[in-house]
Amino acid sequence: MIPYEDIQAEVRRRRRERWASIVAAEPPGRPVGRRPRDPEQEALLTRLDRARLDRRGPVRIG
Repeated sequence: MIPYEDIQAEVRRRRRERWASIVAAEPPGRPVGRRPRDPEQEALLTRLDRARLDRRGPVRIG
């Protein structure tokens, strides 16, 4: 019988590998269509994105 801790470790490893491949497949930078035309708008969108991520809290894996 496989110990529960080994199963948990295997699940965590598979999740890390899966998320690494998902993130690697994403194109870098801002998604198409959200590119502002001026630096002030770019700064505003960056601040809003960071505030949204701060509200979400840390990303939990496992």
